[in-house]
Amino acid sequence: MQLLAYGYRLLSFLGFHNTTGPLTVSNAANTPVSAHILKAAEELGYKTIDINAESQLGYGELQSTVQNGVRWSTAKAFLRPAMERENLHVVIKAHVTKVLFSNEQVAIGVEYIKNGSAHRVKVTKEVVLSAGAVGSPQILLLSGIGPKWHLDNFSIPVIADLPVGENLQDHLDTDTGIYTIQEPLSITQSKVNSLTVTLQYRVFGTGYLASPAALEAVSFHKSSVSETDVLSPDIQMHYVMTIPGTYPDQPLYGLANYDHTAYNALHGDMIDQEGFLIFPGIVRPKSRGKIRLRSTDPFQHPEIDPHYLEHPDDVKTFIEAVKISIGFANTESMKKIGGKLTTRILPQCAHNQPWSDEYIECYVRHITFTLYHPAGTCRMGASTDPTSVVDPTLRVKGVRGLRVADASIMHNVVAGNTNAPSIMIGEKAADLIRGIKTVQPVKV
Repeated sequence: MQLLAYGYRLLSFLGFHNTTGPLTVSNAANTPVSAHILKAAEELGYKTIDINAESQLGYGELQSTVQNGVRWSTAKAFLRPAMERENLHVVIKAHVTKVLFSNEQVAIGVEYIKNGSAHRVKVTKEVVLSAGAVGSPQILLLSGIGPKWHLDNFSIPVIADLPVGENLQDHLDTDTGIYTIQEPLSITQSKVNSLTVTLQYRVFGTGYLASPAALEAVSFHKSSVSETDVLSPDIQMHYVMTIPGTYPDQPLYGLANYDHTAYNALHGDMIDQEGFLIFPGIVRPKSRGKIRLRSTDPFQHPEIDPHYLEHPDDVKTFIEAVKISIGFANTESMKKIGGKLTTRILPQCAHNQPWSDEYIECYVRHITFTLYHPAGTCRMGASTDPTSVVDPTLRVKGVRGLRVADASIMHNVVAGNTNAPSIMIGEKAADLIRGIKTVQPVKV
């Protein structure tokens, strides 16, 4: 459990966690309705858990990298405390275009554009790419590392013929669990805009505005489709203490790239309505996508083809997840606050019986959105593994002096949010680069 040791080191949180790390973690703010959802979850037989402890299966409060109501980012936790170091120079508003190589296929630097001008930075030891599961493969492809046939299409000289951009995986959600309630217990637009709430947040860093996107709880479940270990979930539910229609600016509309007609049918005309939303999602997708170049222009976004729901098991898992989200309607805890599942129907699926397997499949094929957890596009594997891009020390195969350290190296996307695992990859990479071991394996 060596990687877990890196997780302990970076965290600062109580419970099954370390308390002295640089990355502050806290439980989400508790909107009154969340207590009723917790009781409903208990009625349904879900255990109350610490979601980042020994077992993920169950219901628990959201834990987020927030300090005093403000996002505690990696820049705040790691970068800013190191800004005075003589061996650190940060260039902002710069766009890396490619990695530079010697004739011996050794990475010797990077090229980047800043304020319209090209710059080159040379290295004496290594280049480390941490541009994410979309950015890192794009840079590698532009640098001549990738499938030969694809690079040949753009007349890019091939440095190493590797499956860069393959194995793209991502977490998906949908929004079927829309509940209205009759008690003033959730987050609404008028509450958020009130002077009292604003002052509470400004002075104490608490209250509705401290709630991270109104997301305050999650639960994990194992579907009948899952083939993994009994403790490993393949479904994650997000409990949002508001409903999208309460906001006139409709943030979910843009986030999920909604069809206007579908959004209005499900969420329209609900301004300031009390309620909450359960997002059901899948976290061990079997579908695999890919990243490809559109051109040799580094400023043109690459082609991202996620192949969402291509594998039939992903649809089956989603159907089970949606049924969990709508199951809260029949609990006594919901009845006490007048909680009711919406009777609104997605027009594109109205030909199916509501909440039948056919309706749910139709629904998720029309309304499914990314959780922005892409991974796997520079997959790690043994040096003899033809499907891998980097070796177990994160070195890019076929060249020297180049590593990748971000979510793209994951063999399979983790069954949960990718933020902390990506930071752990960075911590491990730092030790690999320095050739030292700074943690001891953790026994659990």
